[in-house]
Amino acid sequence: MEDWSKIISRIRYAPSRLLGYEIWDEEDMEPFLNDVYDSNYALLSHFGGENKHGEMGWLKSGDKVLAVIHNFYDVVVPCEIIGPVTEDFMKKEIDADPLAPDYEDIKDNLSDWSWDCIIVRPLVRLKNEFQEMPETMTVQRIYCFPYREFDI
Repeated sequence: MEDWSKIISRIRYAPSRLLGYEIWDEEDMEPFLNDVYDSNYALLSHFGGENKHGEMGWLKSGDKVLAVIHNFYDVVVPCEIIGPVTEDFMKKEIDADPLAPDYEDIKDNLSDWSWDCIIVRPLVRLKNEFQEMPETMTVQRIYCFPYREFDI
């Protein structure tokens, strides 16, 4: 990690359009180590499988962030933070999907990565030919960045 941190601090690529950097390592196709830095190379968030569900770090309920959303389009969307993911929210999400198994049947198989999420309200709701973004959804906590505007 130290070597990667040194390398990343020397990279300059379109800094006016850059949200940040990610250094990650995975095991069995899920991250077990993931550090995300802002565009000034300061550590924003860390995931290391420490089982610290519910911690939000620098994020606060009501804050606006730019969130990387992989569920729909692989896009960055402005969002408002609702709070940490909860068991009740997960149950509602699963119950809303008629094809999903019962929550009790799958909760023990949810990894630390699955729980290391926060609930957000997308401020821009995209729609494709299959579905529209829901009013609230989960995103990985580490994929939230300080809100800022970009000149296009």
